[in-house]
Amino acid sequence: MSLIKAFPEVEIFFERNKFSQIELLAFLKEIENKYKDEQLRKSLSSLISLKILQYETFPINLNIVEKAKKLKFIEEKQNRFHPLLNQLKINSIENMAINLNWSLSRTLRLLKQKGISKDAEKMLDEKEFALVEEMFNSRLWGIERIEKTKNPVKTIVHRKKEKSLSKQNDVYSRIEAIGLGKVIYIRKQ
Repeated sequence: MSLIKAFPEVEIFFERNKFSQIELLAFLKEIENKYKDEQLRKSLSSLISLKILQYETFPINLNIVEKAKKLKFIEEKQNRFHPLLNQLKINSIENMAINLNWSLSRTLRLLKQKGISKDAEKMLDEKEFALVEEMFNSRLWGIERIEKTKNPVKTIVHRKKEKSLSKQNDVYSRIEAIGLGKVIYIRKQ
């Protein structure tokens, strides 16, 4: 079932050529009052977001959830770069190779594949570094993953070793545990 057919009031509202932010907020409040189910609201929110994208962008204060989604996307985008990537920008190619755990010849060969031919003592400028930034970033994350698997945090588990005398399964230990009156000893023939 199409979302547009399920919510005709959304289609009717967005048939207009333009609307103000106040009208949109009033419409959203009306929708929230009409539909109480959380799944329906999510469906409506996605449909409304798609409809708004059809219009020219203007600042909208939809709700806190939308702002949180945008902030989360920005944070994820910022977190995808390795912290050591900025240090590579200010290093020479030789130092980059050391930090990336690659040989100098391999690093120069990879740079040449990207159209960069420089000496090992020189640094990359901003445009050249932008060409190889993703490659270096993925290499740094790979090195970090390898180091984590090599040196996992080990927890020491101490198991109590019971003394062999306490685990004896003879008549005397049974008598000691339950008392003399409750044990019947039968000799095997």
